[in-house]
Amino acid sequence: MVSIKTSDPFRKVTPKDLDILLRDSSNQAATFTFSNGFLTVTESGETTSKELWGVNAIIRKAMIGKVEYLPGDLVMSLDDGGEVAFYRHLRRIFLSEYDAGKSNSTIKSTSYTAKDGQSISAAEREMIRVLVPYFTAINTKDTITMKKLFLGLRSRSDDELRALPVKNYTLHGLEEVSYDGSRLRAVAVYSFEVIDPNTIGRNISTASADVDLALENGSWVIVRWSQRDDNRDDIAYFTNMFSRQESADKRYGTTDLAKWDGL
Repeated sequence: MVSIKTSDPFRKVTPKDLDILLRDSSNQAATFTFSNGFLTVTESGETTSKELWGVNAIIRKAMIGKVEYLPGDLVMSLDDGGEVAFYRHLRRIFLSEYDAGKSNSTIKSTSYTAKDGQSISAAEREMIRVLVPYFTAINTKDTITMKKLFLGLRSRSDDELRALPVKNYTLHGLEEVSYDGSRLRAVAVYSFEVIDPNTIGRNISTASADVDLALENGSWVIVRWSQRDDNRDDIAYFTNMFSRQESADKRYGTTDLAKWDGL
């Protein structure tokens, strides 16, 4: 690991600084281990020279001196015999997230700290804020919102949509979220209850789908919903789905994103 040290910690690093850094460190390599909140860095070929960094996640927005800290940021401190020798302030960037939350940005959301301490990107949060109203619309038979948010339903009649034999449509979480500058993509993990008068008890189905969002007149809409082909008769399928639901619960602090505190 290499660092750029300046007498002024708030001075912006210039392209010249980076050129010198890359030129002098082109052959450097290091190994990393992380345990109990500390990152240990060992330079290639070294046996005794190690860097020990404390890693802390920011959970509340704060302004310390001239520096703004946002939820999801990491602050790393380099140990020097019990004293802090150097600080690193890290923020995860997702493509156009440089301008996330600004009035002229396609992504209006900002990143958020998950219950497990990880960072929920602006793109992921934006998708959740679009998909939750869609799931709610299905549950309440709100055909206007259903068609507004999902292009594929606009050719369906209102009566046909109201007659869909499902209820308790629940979004549990998103996986593999990405944003390429025009589309938001993710794998949605969700469940729903099939209404079948011939069934005794509740008939709950779990599923996952590839979902794409695109902008229409400045608002995100669903342009692709492709349910993944899984063997629903295989016990391994249900074990996998329940495991993914548990992971989502730990990440968001709820099994129903309609109740998530990050909306």
